[in-house]
Amino acid sequence: MRKTWICPVCKRKKPIGTFVCLAGGGYKAKIKGLWGFLHLDWHDDQTQTYASQKLAENDKIGQFELHFCSTACLHSWFNQMIAKLHDSINEAWREMKKKR
Repeated sequence: MRKTWICPVCKRKKPIGTFVCLAGGGYKAKIKGLWGFLHLDWHDDQTQTYASQKLAENDKIGQFELHFCSTACLHSWFNQMIAKLHDSINEAWREMKKKR
């Protein structure tokens, strides 16, 4: 049986395959200590196509804050990051089609 997940917005039950995720965390680098990251990622299992937009990365203490003067500016920034992810997805599709 194929694994499924439920979208937190539309509540649709979806098979794991093509999805967008907000991924973040920290990892311990052997030489440089703890590093933090936050990305918007898109993945298509069927074509093994992947795109990512980095929101924060390589924070040397493993945690970070992003400051905005208002929720309107936060909203605008997220919209810009999502638009950049769309551009990365389109580029990934173009590259995948070239390889066929």
